[in-house]
Amino acid sequence: MTICESYLDITVSIVSYNSRNVLGECLDSLPDGVRVRIFDNASSDGTAEFIKKHSPHVELIASDRNLGFGRGHNANLERITTPFVLVLNPDCFLNSNAMTEMVRILRTYPDVAIVGPGAEGSMSGDESSYRRYASGEVNPHHVEQLSGHCMLIRMSAFEAIGFFDPNLFLFYEDTDLCTKTRLAGHLLVLAPNTEVRHLIGESTPTSKSTTRLRDYHLGWSEAYYRCKYRNDATRTAELFRTALRHVRKATVRLLRLSPKLMESLYRIHGIIDYALSGPAASSTMISGVSEQAHESETHRAA
Repeated sequence: MTICESYLDITVSIVSYNSRNVLGECLDSLPDGVRVRIFDNASSDGTAEFIKKHSPHVELIASDRNLGFGRGHNANLERITTPFVLVLNPDCFLNSNAMTEMVRILRTYPDVAIVGPGAEGSMSGDESSYRRYASGEVNPHHVEQLSGHCMLIRMSAFEAIGFFDPNLFLFYEDTDLCTKTRLAGHLLVLAPNTEVRHLIGESTPTSKSTTRLRDYHLGWSEAYYRCKYRNDATRTAELFRTALRHVRKATVRLLRLSPKLMESLYRIHGIIDYALSGPAASSTMISGVSEQAHESETHRAA
């Protein structure tokens, strides 16, 4: 495939895990000829085989184990030589001008390190950190956080701050990256008049075991992130506040007999594991807990 001249300086990095049901539409939404590198986290649904058949031009790394979001992207990034990289979830679909406009901003503003789309077709969770553009705005707007499902990043800045934190297996990778970027003196912006449709959570089928692991990792990663940028004098207090917040939520859910009680308990489990083991637990978590998730999905698919 001939690479379009407009996108010679861009590589798209995607990390997939059992994403066969959405990945084709994601790849079809990309501009013709743009370089794409996919790291597949030991999918059991035939994702790697689908990529080879649907998009043989894609550079594929088929891992034999699940390394998580950040480590998967890092494996891609170590091999990328273009000035810009688009970190993209497999359940995201770009509109026709999104890539062009985000690239224009990085080329125009050398102090900007990361650009995100100005609007999304769907979003989950707390949206307070994300700004939406009114129609007709033309200038990029500075923000403190961008969502990791779609980020166009200047590779020189990415390399300087050390890519994604390998201690984070799942969740808070984008939050941590944005924090590191701002602390290094770089700017984050949203691109006006661009849109990405994000299906949210549909890139990987869910089951009871994967839901529990998701909640566990949410707790562990939140505790890790909230303590990471604290000094020794305030780290313990921050960890206590994080745990107390989730214990209070669990208590309310218990009194209300809420079906979401288990969600809180697994998050507390993650926080406790972080408190007992700290970042040293990360390697065990990746080789142990993540493998349990993969084995569960393999048995469920069989």
